Parts: sequence; structure tokens; C-alpha cells
Amino acid sequence: MPQEKLKILVFNPATKNLAKAVNLVNRQQSKAGPFEFALFLGDVFTENNATYVEELKPEIPIYYSEGEAQYKSSEKLHENFNYLGEIGVLKLANGLKIGYVTGDLKNKTSDEILSKFKSQHVDILLTYLWPDAIAKEEKLILSGEPKLDCLIDNVQPRYWFACGGEKGRFFEREPYSINGRITRFISLAAMDEGRWYYAFQISLSPELLQEPIGPPPIVFKINSTSKRTLTLSNEEPQKEQKQLAKPLPVITSESCFLCLSNPNFELHMVIHVGNMAFLTVTKGPLTPKQDFGFSGHGMIVPINHHATLRLHAKSFDDALRVESSSLYKEITKYEENLTRMFRSLGDYSVIFWEISRKRSVHSHIQFLPVKDDVIMNFEKVLQNQIEFYKRYNTDTIMYKKFESTSDMTEYFDIINSEDYVSFTVHEKTRIIRYLIKLGNDDDKYFDAQFPRKVVAILLNLKHRIRWNKCIETVSQESEQKQYFKNCFRKFDILKGQGCN
Repeated sequence: MPQEKLKILVFNPATKNLAKAVNLVNRQQSKAGPFEFALFLGDVFTENNATYVEELKPEIPIYYSEGEAQYKSSEKLHENFNYLGEIGVLKLANGLKIGYVTGDLKNKTSDEILSKFKSQHVDILLTYLWPDAIAKEEKLILSGEPKLDCLIDNVQPRYWFACGGEKGRFFEREPYSINGRITRFISLAAMDEGRWYYAFQISLSPELLQEPIGPPPIVFKINSTSKRTLTLSNEEPQKEQKQLAKPLPVITSESCFLCLSNPNFELHMVIHVGNMAFLTVTKGPLTPKQDFGFSGHGMIVPINHHATLRLHAKSFDDALRVESSSLYKEITKYEENLTRMFRSLGDYSVIFWEISRKRSVHSHIQFLPVKDDVIMNFEKVLQNQIEFYKRYNTDTIMYKKFESTSDMTEYFDIINSEDYVSFTVHEKTRIIRYLIKLGNDDDKYFDAQFPRKVVAILLNLKHRIRWNKCIETVSQESEQKQYFKNCFRKFDILKGQGCN
């Protein structure tokens, strides 16, 4: 039976215009409610607004803390205003736990902050600044506080809301999981400085994943007192040494969920096994069943355990280029035969996409058939999503387009030398490739859901962007695989041509 979900509002209001925020809370309550409560971030009640607080009459409880300015209380506050305090955990009657770390942290150590949580996880966490680990990912060190990094592993909030400074900044990080528990980090801009409010739903029990999603922030711990942005101040500088960032966990082929050698590998999803790669339906398909009887969303997965096609080629010969490798040639054959198969089922083009990063676990290419009259909009959707990405990220991205008649020298030079995201669109009479360069910075953030988002928006399936929200039962996955396998049998890459 599905769990009941509670609806919650979050705001980063301006101290001089709290009435606007409270009125919006009341409007949302009447228009889209009921909401369980609202959360206010940053400076809420200060000397600036102490004179008119009696005018503020929220219809639902509002929980708030403080930012940089000193908190100013008032006896005239409406009963629905609830001050949380500086550091601690509030457990509500429904069981939800709200953690908060706000106010001036100059005289607090990370151990003192952590002690207030008493080794307990929370459902929602409010902080004024960002944890330093996430600020560094986005190259926004002035928004970060190293003393908050200890909360990443130890408190594991399901939702973490912050501001990052007086003007705030809207930012939604890729969700990550630790020990199966998902954390979503969201920062809000201040009112009139950008997106300053957020609505979400939360169940009383956390969802736990069997497979990890998204890399968690990498925590640097530095014992030094010279710079605020790089220190854990007031901690004893016993040894003047820097502990380097935690390396990404090593995932072997025995524990990789894309490796056939993993004893827990889900064989019921495999469609076909070639010499160098295999074909499988995907977990949490973007599309439900299509007109031809199954989703069509699948993956081409190299059999050998390597993070990228480039590393796979170099494992045989350091001078071997990707396009000359047996693996790449077999993947190309899979792409050609899959395109022919879906074309035999109707007016379908096929889009293939790949994120190639050295920090990945196991390289793979996803694919999905798309109607011809829809695929013609792909480039426009890609452009729009790149512009949207630029709006909320400090790093800009752009794509290069390669058509069937293009000189492919530059394309292959890029995939042999750096990380990238690729979309390959097999239309009826041509192949178009779109390539986004990511460079070679292993710590650079890139939204791993970006390609799926592009395709989801192209197909008007925004509600299916998160793969873990589209999980099917083993029976459903097996049925999808069998339909797919029956169709692909005529196009088996090991049997050559044969579409009689």
C-alpha cells in the first residue's frame, strides 16, 4: 500500500517583506493545499521587521531559524510561528524530524554541532550556508561552511535546504545516496533574487535503494586556522596536514550491478549477449509500453568492467583508439541493428546516449525509439535544456553537431581524450551526433540525469525523469525483456543480416 505523503512549503523570504511570504503561504494553502507546514530559511525576524509582526497571520505552522543577523523575538507573533533555535532536532507529532544548524558558528566546532544530533538521522535539515563539500563542487566557496560537512555522512537528511548567503542562490544538486538513504540538496535564492520558494512531498518513512544513485559530496578535512573558507576553526591543529578528498569507492566487477560476473546480476533483464557487449532492458524505463508491446528503453553494456570506452581500449593497447577497438565496432553493429529493428516496427528513429566519465562505474549506452515526427524537435529541446542548465550552474556547457556528411576527426579526437556526453540520433535517412565536452576534471559536477531529462522533455514525460520512480516488478521486467528478445531475434548481430 503506498505511503501517505505530506506536502511542505519552503521559503527564503526577505526580512523587509515577510508579509509577501506569509500571504503566499496562505494562498498556496487555499489553492493547492492542504500543506502540513512551511519552513522559512535565512534571517526572518530581526530589528528590521520587529514593529509590524502582528500583521502576519499564517494559516499553517511556520518553522524558522535564523541566518546572519541576530534573531529578534516578539510577543506579538502569531501562534503559528515556531522558532527552532540555532542547532538541534525537532521531532514533530507525526514523526518527522527537522534538523537545523543556523546562526553564528564561529564559536562552534563540528563535533559540538554533531553532538546536538545525538547520532540520529533527520528527514529535513535547514542550514544557512551550504556544506563546504557541495560549495566546492560548484566553485562557490563563499557559500560553504566546512563545519557542516560532518552532517553529510552522519545525519543523512532526506531533504537539505540552505541559502548560501544573504542573497541566496537557487541550486538543486543531483540526488545522492549513502547506504541506500537518498539525500536531495536544494538551495533557495532570497526573495526577488531568483527562485525563492519550493514545494515538495515527503513520506513518513524514507525510501531505501538497493543500488546507489549519484556520487555523494567529497569531503575535504583541513586542520588549519589561516582561512575561514578552508578551516574547521576552533579545532585543535595537532598536526599540520591536509587530509585529501575521499577517493571514490572502488566498485569491483563482483559488486557492479552492470557486470555479468556479479552473482546478484539480474539476468532476467538480458536480451542478448555478444562477444564484447550485451543488450538489456533498463531499470526504471523512461517510457511505459509503446504501441509495439514493450518500452524499447534499453542499454548496450560492455562485458568488461571499465568506466569508459577509452579506458577499455587502453586496457588492450595504450595506443589503441576507441573507434578502432572491437568493442566500439560491436556497439556500432548493435546500434545499426536496433535501428533496423525499430524501423520494422513503425515510423521510429532511435536515440542513443552516453555519459563517459572516468569517475563512472561501468560504461554503457542507453537507447530509446522515438517517433519520426517527434525526433525532429530533438535539437531544439537539447538547446533549451542546455540554456536551463547554464542558468543554475557556474560551468557552461555547449554541444558540437556532427552529421552523416561531417568530417568525424574532431569527434573521435574528443572521445579519445576527455570526458563527454553524447547523443546519437539514427533517423530514417541520416545519423546525427551531438557531443558535449566535459574536460578531464574528475571532481567537476555534471548532472547524471541530464540526458534522460532531455529525452523525457522531448517525449513530454517529465513525471518519469527519475528512473527510481519508474521501477517495474521482476515479472514486468521479464515480460518486457521477452517481447524485446522476440523482436530482436531477426536482427541478432552474431547472425549477420536476416530480416525475413
